[in-house]
Amino acid sequence: SALRGFSVVASGNAQALVSCSTGSVVLDTLLLNGNGGVTDGLDVIGTCAASTNGIGIENLAGVALNVSSSATSTVNGGSLLLSAIGLQLMTGSVNATGLTVESNSVDGILLPNSGPGAATLSLASQTIVNANNVGVDVEKGSLSALDSSLSGNLGGAGLLLNSTGSHQLTTVAVSGNGAAGVQMTAGTLTASALIANQNGSHGVSISAGTATLTDARLNQNSGRGLSMSGGTVTVSGGTIDTNTGAGLWASAGTLTVQDATELASNGTNGLQLTGATATIAGAALHDNLANGLLVNNNTTGATVNFGSPSTVTTIASNGNDGILVDASAGTASNATSLTVDTVAISGNTVYGVYLQGDAGSIVATLKNSTVTASGDVGILVEQGGVNQTSSTIQFNDVNGNNTNPATTHLVGGILFNTSSTLSSFIGNKVHSNGGDEMGFNAAPNAGLRWVINPPSAACDNTANSLYCYGTGHVGLNDMQTLVTVDAQHVHWTNNPPTQATDYSGAPSTVTATNACTAVATCP
Repeated sequence: SALRGFSVVASGNAQALVSCSTGSVVLDTLLLNGNGGVTDGLDVIGTCAASTNGIGIENLAGVALNVSSSATSTVNGGSLLLSAIGLQLMTGSVNATGLTVESNSVDGILLPNSGPGAATLSLASQTIVNANNVGVDVEKGSLSALDSSLSGNLGGAGLLLNSTGSHQLTTVAVSGNGAAGVQMTAGTLTASALIANQNGSHGVSISAGTATLTDARLNQNSGRGLSMSGGTVTVSGGTIDTNTGAGLWASAGTLTVQDATELASNGTNGLQLTGATATIAGAALHDNLANGLLVNNNTTGATVNFGSPSTVTTIASNGNDGILVDASAGTASNATSLTVDTVAISGNTVYGVYLQGDAGSIVATLKNSTVTASGDVGILVEQGGVNQTSSTIQFNDVNGNNTNPATTHLVGGILFNTSSTLSSFIGNKVHSNGGDEMGFNAAPNAGLRWVINPPSAACDNTANSLYCYGTGHVGLNDMQTLVTVDAQHVHWTNNPPTQATDYSGAPSTVTATNACTAVATCP
């Protein structure tokens, strides 16, 4: 059957203007207008396979195009307008190309969790879903969208994924929606070159399922760029920037960020981790209003690995700290839960790395990294209340920090400002910082003695170096009379090192014997 080139305009009530239940039908350049009294515009049911070309269906009390057929229907161009629902797919498959779904009062497109069998929807070639309540609501089946726009749906999300099916988005824009651009609660999502911007909530919100975002652009959203409260999410490349909240916030689930993902110029933190297990290796966190990375995680066993020797990971020019750790609970065996490895941390307004411990315990490792040009202390270690901080600091280069003349800290490189546990301190270079290079302002958690003498008790590659201190400053400052420091086998500016020149503190509080070769030339 074929219908071409005329209009069907309702003058009363009916279930549908056109209905097909078997065989195949071709509808070409039709206008179906329900005048608000007819329930559906086109019903494709039973075993019917419909093919439409350039048809307009509008003003229906129910659904403009209602499909519940075991066959595959195709929609080429045309529009579904001014109805309760533009397209409803209950059963079967619909392949839509260049379709406009606009100004429907409930959903632009709905795949309801009802009806027998599966539902598969494909959108392609500038399909536009705009100005509906919710753009596309997938409650069952699967969605594939290519070169399409799900934007300007002011009553809710651009795309709701509540189905356990597999979904694919390629060069899709979800912009200017009233809630999240994409909201996912189940299933599997593979998205390439997704654009989610200027949405009323988050760019992408994920609470369950598995999602892979490759080369996404999540920006200028009123909430976060990517908000994650569960599931397994991989972000590869792309940019998450200029969002009102954090660029990426993860409170549960498993997160991987890789392939030079950029988190920049967001209204709070670039990356905020509050309970997710996370691996970030290959990312740039810069120019965020607050911190580059904020970790506030009291979930035992939720580990965070930030950086790796095989990737380029940087944290630069953030408005507060490069890395701020409020809490990072250790594993069940109290092993390290936060590892920062081979990260370039530079030019942050306050601290390069701040292990604060004000919200919980911290078990952290910082290694193979550079910390430079911080406004205040390069690495500041503290703990608050009953919380305890345990740090492992190995093979880092901490230099050129304490650049802000207004800072009140006497130490510019590494400062242990409260009691804590220093599990290991080897192979570090601390030099050329404003103020003293390294300082201890409280007793350690166990006893009264800090140790930076390497376990080898030798001038090997594990020996620390404290050098290039400015006039009137020292390499090591012991600020507490009853606290002692074992600073043997250290490279100082001078050999032998002397009190008040290389280190300071009450007599006999710093042991600096067996010094290593002096570092007499500043880099």
